[in-house]
Parts: sequence; C-alpha cells; structure tokens
Amino acid sequence: MKNKTYTLALLLLTTSIFSTGTHAFEWKLGDIKSQECLKDSKLINSNIKYCHNCRNDQGNLTSWTFHTTCNGVVQRRLVQSKLNCNSTAGHKNETDQKEEHIKKARELLPPSTQACKQLHVDDE
Repeated sequence: MKNKTYTLALLLLTTSIFSTGTHAFEWKLGDIKSQECLKDSKLINSNIKYCHNCRNDQGNLTSWTFHTTCNGVVQRRLVQSKLNCNSTAGHKNETDQKEEHIKKARELLPPSTQACKQLHVDDE
C-alpha cells in the first residue's frame, strides 16, 4: 500500500507540473518612443501628436510607437499605431485620439502564448 501511495503522489505531482507548464506571458504597452505626423507615410514632423496639428502641418497621419514589456520586463519589440487624420477618429478630441492609438497598439501586442525575450546587458 505504501508504494501505491508514493506512486499516486508522484503521478499527481507530475501531472500538476505538466499542466502548469504552459506559461501565460503578459505583454503590455510600455513608454511611448515616438509620436509623429506623416504625410502618406513620409515624416513631416516628429513633435506632433494629434491630428488637428498634423493637418495644420499638411500631414494626414499620426503615428505613435510604443515600447513593450513582457511580464514587467522591457522588450526590444516595438508596436506602432497609425491614425488617419481624415477619418472620423482623426477628427475627435485629443483624449479620444490617444485612446484610439492605445487601442490600436494593444491589438498589435503578441499573444499571451508568445514567450518573452530574455534580455542581457550585452543585448542593450
């Protein structure tokens, strides 16, 4: 009976280890790297965040690039959202445009099944 107990305990432990072996990686947006005004994907101004200013500078697209984090660690991966200034979203107020950029950028984050990259001091 003692061997059966140990065997059962080992089986339960092994099952527990393998069932939790699939990790969920938490990808999030980090700090903003750049906010730019573009005209047909060509840089017009690297200091403009919102469409009303971009249109005033003859631009038609705002681009926000974000750093990413995975499980709280900054990654090399960047995500970029673009907002067409001639669209309905491009004519909304700054708060709504910011929320739209964040929403679009979040949609570009890797899935929770994609592992984080382990960064080393030499990599930076």
